[in-house]
Amino acid sequence: RTAVRDQGATVRDLGRSHRLVTDRQYRALLLRDHARCTHPGCTNTRGLEAHHIRHWIHGGRTHLANLVLLCPRHHQTHHDGHPHVAGNAATTRWDGQRLDRHYAVAVLAERRERARPEAPVTVDG
Repeated sequence: RTAVRDQGATVRDLGRSHRLVTDRQYRALLLRDHARCTHPGCTNTRGLEAHHIRHWIHGGRTHLANLVLLCPRHHQTHHDGHPHVAGNAATTRWDGQRLDRHYAVAVLAERRERARPEAPVTVDG
């Protein structure tokens, strides 16, 4: 098995020898995916399984960016060739501060006002 180390001899990668997620990775997936199936519209929280977005056999790595949680039903239907699973690359810049509702509403109202088309001007005469 290949181990990639940085200059300080810290292991940075263990190659692709492990297809199954570790307990630690699974717990991180539970936190990230809110302990429910990530298939759109599914709220199942039982029997969740880690799934490689890019399949391991096709070079997909067993790391969090390439894993999602699926319930057994959606995991099986995916492997039967039905829904395509895509990763979620959305990130947040939230730093943990409380939401200033007045500011948020003001910003949304301003954007809505800018997006509203101007009314045509008519001249009677």
